[in-house]
Amino acid sequence: HIGDSRIYLYLYKERELHRITKDHSFVQALVDAGEITADEAETHPDKNRILKALGIRTDITPTVGVVYPKKDDIFLICSDGLSDMLSDYEIKNIFDAKVGLAQTGETLIDEALLAGGKDNTTVQLIRIAGGSAKKSQFISYNPAFKNAPKSFRAVSAPMASAIPPAKA
Repeated sequence: HIGDSRIYLYLYKERELHRITKDHSFVQALVDAGEITADEAETHPDKNRILKALGIRTDITPTVGVVYPKKDDIFLICSDGLSDMLSDYEIKNIFDAKVGLAQTGETLIDEALLAGGKDNTTVQLIRIAGGSAKKSQFISYNPAFKNAPKSFRAVSAPMASAIPPAKA
């Protein structure tokens, strides 16, 4: 991972969304240093000031992490055209509708554009079709869970079955 594109992991069975990358930005550095809150970062005037990006230097090193997903988890890889327009809470709500991957992707893009999207909005969804892991293992960097409404943190809404579980 490099820059301010993000990778999320949606835990299908638990109905949880986790940001599994951190932006390489000036504002994220301020958050990490405790100088501003994650909420303040969302509207900071230097929000899109990138510290690491492809094409700036030839010796750039990406941030690499290990994720062990379980069956039916879904990765969302997206540009800042999505994450700048929709909060993590809004993204989670779209996943919770469980309308299938293609429709979820279309809805994410449509909602970002309706929110005033001016940047390119790129979305890729990858669903894990198999595996034997009982629990997903990853590091979550999702600040929205800290400040979200209780209904978001509790992820207690009933599951729909529009996305059938992947067949082994």
